[in-house]
Amino acid sequence: MTTQKQPQTMSSVTVDTPTDKVLKLLTRDGGVIVENFLTKEQVNRFNAEIEPPPQALRPGSAHENDTVAAFHGSNTKRLTNLVTR
Repeated sequence: MTTQKQPQTMSSVTVDTPTDKVLKLLTRDGGVIVENFLTKEQVNRFNAEIEPPPQALRPGSAHENDTVAAFHGSNTKRLTNLVTR
C-alpha cells in the first residue's frame, strides 16, 4: 500500500509579524509569504522594470550539450542574474 504525501503549503504572515517568527518559518519551510510587504505601486514598478528582459528571450535552450538542453526544455525561458537587473 502506498500513501500519498500532501503538498506542504507555505505559511503566510502579516507585515507586522515579529522577525523571529518569520525567521523560524523561513528556516523550517524554506520560504514564507509576507502579505502586503510591498505596495501596489512597488509591485507595478518592479513588473515594469523586469518585463523587457524575459520578453527578449527565445524559448528553449541554447546549451550545446543535448542532455542539458533537454533538461532546460524546449519551451522554457531562463533568465539568469535577475537580481542584477
